[in-house]
Amino acid sequence: MVYYTAEGNTEPLEVRLTRKRETVGLNGATVTFAMQQRNGDKQITGSANVTDADAGKVEFVWGGSDLDSPGIYDAEFDVTYASGKLQSYPGRETLVVVVRPSVD
Repeated sequence: MVYYTAEGNTEPLEVRLTRKRETVGLNGATVTFAMQQRNGDKQITGSANVTDADAGKVEFVWGGSDLDSPGIYDAEFDVTYASGKLQSYPGRETLVVVVRPSVD
């Protein structure tokens, strides 16, 4: 899964979490987001919002400087269920975030 954006954008990253192609229920869960630039220069972490628990939809709202470094990032959403169990998404594939330079 690849998400393309541009340096300085502020539109949230919105994702529907699935496991084995089935929607993940997020009732009572908390979700965090982590993203690491492949060259190791930058790491972003923070809380994600559950926007539709039944549909498995989450969003991460970018902070002011989150997208100030163009490059390729590997990312994941970590879900802590009400039971205390932890699961990272996506499971079998990598979420890749590509931040291209802005055109001034």
